[in-house]
Amino acid sequence: MDRKVRVAKRPRPTRSFHSTKTQSKRGAKVSLQRIAGAIGAQHKADRALDEAREALIELFDLLEEYGPVWYTEVHRDRALAAIKALEES
Repeated sequence: MDRKVRVAKRPRPTRSFHSTKTQSKRGAKVSLQRIAGAIGAQHKADRALDEAREALIELFDLLEEYGPVWYTEVHRDRALAAIKALEES
C-alpha cells in the first residue's frame, strides 16, 4: 500500500509539456520535409529542362538532315536561338 502512495506522489510532466515538445519536433520535421520537397522539385525541373533541350536538338538535327520544303532560314534561326537560350539557362 505504501508503494501505491509513493507512485501517486511522484511528479509527472504535464500534458501541455509533452504536446509542446511533440509539436516542436513535428514542426522541425515539416520544415525539413519542405526543404527536401523544394530540392526534389528543383531536381525535377532541371531534369525536365534537360529533356526539353535534348528533344529540341534532336528535332533540329532531323530538320537539318531532311530539309523539308517548308523549313526556311527563319525557322532555322529561331531554332538556333532557342537552343542557345536553353544552353545558357
